[in-house]
Amino acid sequence: MKSMGSTGLPVLGIALLSLAWESLFVHHGLNAVDEGWPLYAAQTLHAGGVLYRDAFFVFPPGHVLPALIGAWLDAPGLIAARLVYAGFNVALCIALYLLGRRFMSAPAALLGAAMLAVAAPDSHGAHYLFGYRYLVFSTLALLCFAERLRSGNPRYLIAGGALLGLQVVFRLTPGLAAGAGIGLGILAAQRSL
Repeated sequence: MKSMGSTGLPVLGIALLSLAWESLFVHHGLNAVDEGWPLYAAQTLHAGGVLYRDAFFVFPPGHVLPALIGAWLDAPGLIAARLVYAGFNVALCIALYLLGRRFMSAPAALLGAAMLAVAAPDSHGAHYLFGYRYLVFSTLALLCFAERLRSGNPRYLIAGGALLGLQVVFRLTPGLAAGAGIGLGILAAQRSL
């Protein structure tokens, strides 16, 4: 069992670094085009529109969820949506560190998570906006699978499957890739190949 200092302090540091970096961009966005289309879709749905009829460019539906939450909380929702997006980014940095600790040394995992934390705003301007922040669900599913392998407890696969289901709502390809990887990992772990 790892002590609080071996895992807790780096996680806290990554969270604070990512929060600090994300806070620089909450009140002014870096990419109005990328922010505008989910916000428009959210406002259309909030006004009674039908998904894929009135807001047809939302793929998959989870893309519009942060903007919809933002519009519900504080219309028109731009700042609130940015806060939700920032939450996804912070969660991904923490999850990446925890996953990295399974495969590499603590300093290397910390460096990878810190690099992701400071690269997040650059990704907004480079149109990577909706791709990587939702990888948090796949990353957590992989952590569940790793814990299943470590402990042998099949409940972790149920949690991992639920996380993959969430992943598919937000972004299809990472969920399918992680699901295929976990499936192959299960086969390999059981020596059923």
